[in-house]
Amino acid sequence: LEALRRLRPQPVLTKALGDRNQWVRAFAALILARLGDVSGGEELIRMAEAPDPAFGTIVSRHYAMAALHSLGRPGYLAQLAAALQHGNQRVRVDAALAMRSFAGPSMYDIWNATWQRDSPSDVRYWAFHGLTAIRDTDAELLRAGLVDREPAIRLKAAQRLLAIGLDSMSLDVLERLAAEPAWRNLALNTLATTGDSRRTAIVARSLLPKAADLARINVGSVYDPEYWLTVIHTLEILKDRDAVPALDALLASNPDSE
Repeated sequence: LEALRRLRPQPVLTKALGDRNQWVRAFAALILARLGDVSGGEELIRMAEAPDPAFGTIVSRHYAMAALHSLGRPGYLAQLAAALQHGNQRVRVDAALAMRSFAGPSMYDIWNATWQRDSPSDVRYWAFHGLTAIRDTDAELLRAGLVDREPAIRLKAAQRLLAIGLDSMSLDVLERLAAEPAWRNLALNTLATTGDSRRTAIVARSLLPKAADLARINVGSVYDPEYWLTVIHTLEILKDRDAVPALDALLASNPDSE
């Protein structure tokens, strides 16, 4: 966005508001809103009131509402807040993503209430994501996220804290997540880039597959279902020589594998 501002594209985008293609007009209006330019306001209103809400796309009704709110148009934040509690997951997530795209301090109370209450997990994650977008160094918020019931929120909080500086609690959280195949890839990637290399190597070595694991995987039809290659790649990034004997033994135990 900063690079775009330096290019001063407003004349081109303003001209695009008159394009015959509705998607060209929509993108132009949304980008202008991100730049703080009100020129696309009328196009955004048409998007917000269109019979096709275009849920799940970046030119949806909720993106238009979030853009209008960012431009100071009243009434749209309340509609977005209501959408976060909608019974349809597509509506909830679309509103959450739109709000995150146009994150601003005025959304704090809504996001915080959504995160704190017993909301569906999909919007709770995006609410926390939005909170970190506007308070990315709020240690109290991030530490609360570290003990959240949702793994995705714990992961996000740990990533933000480690971006600030080395943090033992965050490492503990990520190391526990790395033991779960569903979170192994993201957790190990974060540990390898912003964690403690010694601790990460120990964790990665402990997660190396056994011969029985490889035999079980070889008869399956899903490629690397438990992210074993992520474990090996992590050890490669860390240049962990202590892993060489274990890897050598692993290969020797499974000579027919490629």
